[in-house]
Order: sequence, then structure tokens, then C-alpha cells
Amino acid sequence: MSSPDNILSIKDKGDDIQNRFRYQNACACFISLNLLSDDKQFCELYCEHHEDILLKLNNGKFAGVQIKTKNLDLGPFDLNDEAVYKSYKRFVEHDIKFKNQFDYYVFATNVGLLKSESKGLIEYREWLKSTDIAEIKRSRKDFGKWTKALAKDLNVEIEIIIEALKKVRFKEALPHDGDIIDKISASVGNTDECKNSYFSIITSIVNKLIKLHDDASSLKINSDYIYLTEDPEEELVKEKIEKKRITKEKLLEVFTEELSMQTDSLIRVRNNSIIQSIPKTVKILEKKMDVGNITIDNINLIKDQKFAFEALITERFYKDKSQTEQDYNHLRQIILSESQISYDESYEDINAFGMKMLKDVRQRIHKRYLVDKDSFRGCQVEHLFGLIAILTEECKVWWSKKFDIDNYGSI
Repeated sequence: MSSPDNILSIKDKGDDIQNRFRYQNACACFISLNLLSDDKQFCELYCEHHEDILLKLNNGKFAGVQIKTKNLDLGPFDLNDEAVYKSYKRFVEHDIKFKNQFDYYVFATNVGLLKSESKGLIEYREWLKSTDIAEIKRSRKDFGKWTKALAKDLNVEIEIIIEALKKVRFKEALPHDGDIIDKISASVGNTDECKNSYFSIITSIVNKLIKLHDDASSLKINSDYIYLTEDPEEELVKEKIEKKRITKEKLLEVFTEELSMQTDSLIRVRNNSIIQSIPKTVKILEKKMDVGNITIDNINLIKDQKFAFEALITERFYKDKSQTEQDYNHLRQIILSESQISYDESYEDINAFGMKMLKDVRQRIHKRYLVDKDSFRGCQVEHLFGLIAILTEECKVWWSKKFDIDNYGSI
């Protein structure tokens, strides 16, 4: 027997609508990142303001962007699509209401455009550009009928329709729903601000950037103070428009806030260790772990992990010396702390407690990694174990009772 909690609703499309809004806002975010480039074509972007996306161009005029999506299996858009008619109607309305203020309009889609001499959008625009107005008015072809139907619907002269729709441009290759976040992440990662940042930091910035655009679209504002002003209605309008507005400064504010939070969370130490002092040998490590009765397989594994950490930290060092030094000392303090706790917990009145300690420190680091991954500065767990190896070689970490390394003999 069917019941409301075990079948999907056919009529309720709320989740689909919400998904489309989220995708649209993600597209707005993807476009707005162009504000950070030197060759940007626009200076401001507005979300859900007259258009899905409104661009204020460098010349002071505007461009309206309509984001239209549908399932890939439904095929590309053409003049028969209701979404196309509504978008084109809106473009014409803008041209009427804001005369000479729109440079162009963009019909952007994730499924492309049908190529057709009778209902193709690109073909229709080229027909409008190349055909005499008198011929358009006489035309009984689909293009002519469509143009006259739109003019009748809007109750305007056909010349107005033609002038507006000749401005339409097309973006046929919007990132798919599953790809848009990756595209935004790639753009953020290529900015000057984040070119040396870790994936976790970039992900956090992307999430906050998308939220910025979500808030702009949904118009979440605190209007309590507005009613204390001389003209509350006018002030409310200004506040709403400002909330919809995305600028370079607003984007950079997100970058700065997140990057500073990441820096503020660093553990500071009195005496920094330098990366160039990382020991290249593993002889002391081998000796100390052997005394702790750690198996040869585990010793070889942690030696490989030491190499992996050295390769990672060296590569980062040559990209950004200052940040890498800070991260290195931050990570050292975490691993020293966890290793010391494991040492204290595992310590026995015999030498051979290394395996017990190794299991314990692995569990501690795995657990901490799961609940506080960002504090590990983009490292994998294996890299952290490589740092344990370095600290062992430096005699900061022990796997048995401490002993005189020099007089112990070789293994």
C-alpha cells in the first residue's frame, strides 16, 4: 500500500525549483568572479534585479542575463520553448522601460540551442539582422509569425521587437549542475589571493561566496533601523538594491575574512623550526622504533610517509615560504602534543611499548583529522605520520624509555 512517506510527489516541484535557484545563484557566483580579473567587462553584478543576473558594464550601460536550464534529455532550446518566449518578452520590456540603457542581453543555457532555419534562436537573430523590416512584417514564415505574435502580446510596434532582439547573445555551454562548484573552485584557486591556498580553504571560500549570492537573491536584510529614518520607503529600496549588488570589494571581503581566520587559527610557537633543518637521515628513527619493538613493516611505512611529507612541504615552501613555515610549525605542535599524550598513555616500565603507542597515536590523529580537518593545513593523514617520523629522527618523539642514542650501538 502506498503512503505519503514512501512515494515521490508528482505535482510538488518545490525541490526542483529550489535546485534551479541554487544553480542560478552558483552561475551568478561563477560570473561575478570576473570582477577580480584585470580585463573585466563589467564593474558590478546584481542578483535577481530586473533579471536573473544584471551586469553593470564599464561603459555605464547594462546587460541582462537569463539563466535557463532543463534536463539534458529534453534537448536544446528553440523558439517553441515557453522559457524562450518569456525571456525574449522580458528583454523587449527592458528596452522599452530603460531606453538605450541596455547594451545587450544574454540567453544562457546548460543544454545548448537547436540549429534550425525555422525555430533556431541563433538563426532567428541573424534573420532579424539581415531582413528588411517591411519583409519581416509581410513574412508568413515561423520567424515572422513569432515576431508579430510577440509584438501583439506586448502591444508595441514590430520595430521595437526587432531592435531589442538583435541585441541578444547566447551562452550555450554553462557548466552542468554537477560541475558548477568545481568550476567556481578552479576560478577561486587561480586568483592571486588563493593561488597558494589549500583545498580546504578554497572550499570554505567557495561556500561563503555562494552564500553571498544566495543572500543577494533571497533579499535577506535587516530593516529594523530603516523605520527610524526620514523616508523609510526610499531607504528600504536603497537597502534592497544594495543587498542585491555584488562588487569586487564584497568578493574580496569574503576572501580576506576566510584567509585571516585560517591564519588566526595557527598555533604560534616561541622558537620556530625551519624547514631546511628537516633531517634527511632515518638512522635514529630506525634505532628508536626498533628499541620500541615496532615491526619492520611499520618502520618502512613511516619512512615512506616521512618522504611524502618532505616532498609536500618542500613544494609548498618554494611557492610561499612564509606561509609554509607557519604551517609547518603549527603542524609540529599538533603532532608533538598528540605524540606526547600517546607516550604518556602507553608508557610502561619496560622498553617495548612502541606498537601500543603507535596504534594509539594513529587513532588520535585519525579522530582529530575527522573532526578538525582544516587544522591540518591541507595535509593527508599519511603526511602527518611522516611528520611523526621527522620528530622521531629529531628525538622529539620516543617509542620506548629514553636512552643514549650514541652509546646504544647500531642495529
